[in-house]
Amino acid sequence: MPSAGLQTGEVLAWRYRVDEIRSTDAAHPVYFGTDEQTQKRFFAVSLSAKEAAVMGPIQHVSHPHLVPVLDLVESGEGEFLLVVEDFGGQTLESIPAGKSMGEREAVRALLRVGEALGAVHRAGAAHGLLSPACVILKPTPDAKSTPSEREPGPLVTFSAAPVERSPYRSPQRSASGGLPSQADDSWAAHALFYRMLTGNAPPGSGFASKQELFASGVTDSALASALLDGLHRDAVRRRVDLRALRRELAQWLVDNADEPLLAGAHSTVPPPLPATLPAPASRAQAAPTKKRSKIPLLAFAGIVLGLGAAWVVSVTRPAPARPVVIQPVGPSRKQIHLEEVGVTGQKQPLTGDKMASCVAGHLPKGAFATAPDLGWLCNETDPRNGRDKLMVAIITGAPKGAPATHAMKLFSRMGWYQMCAFAVVRAGCCPEASPISLPDESPECPSMAQGLRDVGHAVAAGQDYEGPLKFYTQGVHCELNLGRGKKFRRYDHPAGGEDTAFRSLIAALQQP
Repeated sequence: MPSAGLQTGEVLAWRYRVDEIRSTDAAHPVYFGTDEQTQKRFFAVSLSAKEAAVMGPIQHVSHPHLVPVLDLVESGEGEFLLVVEDFGGQTLESIPAGKSMGEREAVRALLRVGEALGAVHRAGAAHGLLSPACVILKPTPDAKSTPSEREPGPLVTFSAAPVERSPYRSPQRSASGGLPSQADDSWAAHALFYRMLTGNAPPGSGFASKQELFASGVTDSALASALLDGLHRDAVRRRVDLRALRRELAQWLVDNADEPLLAGAHSTVPPPLPATLPAPASRAQAAPTKKRSKIPLLAFAGIVLGLGAAWVVSVTRPAPARPVVIQPVGPSRKQIHLEEVGVTGQKQPLTGDKMASCVAGHLPKGAFATAPDLGWLCNETDPRNGRDKLMVAIITGAPKGAPATHAMKLFSRMGWYQMCAFAVVRAGCCPEASPISLPDESPECPSMAQGLRDVGHAVAAGQDYEGPLKFYTQGVHCELNLGRGKKFRRYDHPAGGEDTAFRSLIAALQQP
């Protein structure tokens, strides 16, 4: 690619002043300068017109773990500059070769990198330039340029295009010199994860087996499987998006918490059901009949957050099956709106994200230190996907470097009832959204989707949810008895304590 041929002192788009020009190993110039409108430092990466078409939508993406792209400026015929806010700090590239980050820290870091890339991909763009230089693990503190709501790290930024045979480009793109793509971003993210775990770059051709990964220093079997799926030498067997990786890493994190997350032997076990179940009950039969509370859900959620409920949840014994009782609001009490409540309940809220505040109101206190990506919540109608995405949000929104939160521990124990938790959160925060549906249900079984809808509506309305919960459980056992667990991404009957963990979550909402 020819250079843009800019000179020091030139001003692009009437605002971006070039102060310095640096060459790179890729023979592409990188320009550093000052935005004369904001006085922020920037750098600009040279792109071809075709690359700019693929990467251009990134300038409209805002995410806590993505360095802001300020502009896409045409600098010459058929050539563009991607103008990016310049953040200093320790990058993954600066860590000495052979030095790993440790499994837990690497998983947390890659989850946040994956969340930022997910936002890019949902915008219809691809990053295209991922390398260790693009992951800022510890940004340099700077109150003038670092938004107050941004977490310390990691941040995904941009750099010059990697060399053609870079291990952070898929073998196919390296061989053909093709355009950036989401599939290539997936390869690069897995390669970055390998670097975090081992301190070394992966082989440019990928891996053919888990044994090769074990031999190279990846000792955890689940993490080796995740890496093999993304770095497989056989392109046909290689996954091409990051959603499955994010789900697997979130599950690994809760499965490998500092303390055991599984329920003890004293937890309740749902009784086994016969192979043949009676015909599904109607919605009218399954739905509770208690009179609906007149207090709006918004006020309920706001009050729970504003009062700073104790959220002390017992997961060692089953909560009694009783209706949720909501006390009337006295006339002198100010209604608290969700947008006024910080995600963490602290005096200085970290975010004004209304959706994050609402979801935080349905989780134990301290679940979020910053607002995770929840823009999908109201549009996701499949509870299988919603369950997985909610788990990722609970992981990525947790306080950085802290032990597993109570929300993480509770969610990890729910098993089949994670879909119930998703149904409750969605019913509470998306009351006008399309109803939940499960397209793969058997007509021979009670409808799990109906049970989930009724559980969510009952909890949101302050009604007894035990009837709908039992109806949902019948559907679960029926599907499993028919050998259809794979359709719902689970294979075993509910284990002891799964329903208890869900009841504990709802008990938190009942705290006065």
